[in-house]
Amino acid sequence: MTSKNCAGDLTLKGAKLVKWALAGCVLTAVTLVAAAKAPVASRAAASTIESAAKTFTFVIPHYATTTKDQMDKTTDDYRGHQADMINDLKEQLKNRALPDHAKAEVMRLFGSLQATGEIDYLIENINFQEPDGAGLFRSQWRTLYPARQSLEELGPYATRAILDVIGNRRRGVPFDNSEIDGFVEILASIEHPRYAVEMLTDARDAPTNKLARANYEAVLARCTQKWPYGTRFLTSELPPVSSLHRHSKLPE
Repeated sequence: MTSKNCAGDLTLKGAKLVKWALAGCVLTAVTLVAAAKAPVASRAAASTIESAAKTFTFVIPHYATTTKDQMDKTTDDYRGHQADMINDLKEQLKNRALPDHAKAEVMRLFGSLQATGEIDYLIENINFQEPDGAGLFRSQWRTLYPARQSLEELGPYATRAILDVIGNRRRGVPFDNSEIDGFVEILASIEHPRYAVEMLTDARDAPTNKLARANYEAVLARCTQKWPYGTRFLTSELPPVSSLHRHSKLPE
């Protein structure tokens, strides 16, 4: 192989390398290409959607040789790009023609981008399943329930929101079993089963509203059924709830 061909080959390989930095992951560069949707209103027919690619690029400098002012600007730029990416994804979800596999990817990105403002949307879609089940085996970052995956990544923010949703469900709109399963799986994953049981017990005992108590009781019953050791085993091995820093406080 000639030196010219070798250089061309290396250039081609280098061009294929795209690194991401989402939610604070420190990599050399971030490039997220998202389809920005621009609705065109029409009185005679349904709105049409014109799409154009939107690119967000963020470069992390070599901090050992970077000034404090440059570091501050880098952080501000990243925060700005993060907010822009979240807003762009939110706009895309308004497109009713967006296919399910695209919705699944948007839900996953909400978790990676720490989009705490989209927790309500993720909870509403807690039972949404990845339409391409075979695709799950091609990536370690994909699970069957993308909204649940992102809620777990959002941690205590999701815990507080889920407890609030359980206690404020309207009368006549009961939880189905799969929805309850989603709640307990996320709470147990974020907080550990023992603490999930304790938090649900505290929440159940706090309100005077009978409907709220019944809702918490239903989720608590499923949690203790699925993880019976949450109230029996491991109790002596774990610190008290009040001393666990990562434990989420109940909503006010």
